[in-house]
Amino acid sequence: QGYREAVHLAWERRSRPCMTQRQLAEETGLHPPHVAHILNPDPVDRHGNRRMDLPAAAIDAFERAVGNHVVRQYLMRLGMLTIMEEVIAERSA
Repeated sequence: QGYREAVHLAWERRSRPCMTQRQLAEETGLHPPHVAHILNPDPVDRHGNRRMDLPAAAIDAFERAVGNHVVRQYLMRLGMLTIMEEVIAERSA
């Protein structure tokens, strides 16, 4: 699906199921209210404002904290699809 879904899946599949969002914030250096926005599966709040996404600079710390590489795998797959699309377009031109 999308980046937000990958982040949410990584959180759901964390290696320490008892880890709280506050602990995640402490381990990643993110502010607790930001973590709540990042982990909320809905991309917009009740007022229609877009929720914050996991910043690229925090991906390594996030993955270390949750104990998986779901976000990185999503990004790598997305990148490979983009490269394949470019190759296909180049060959058809």
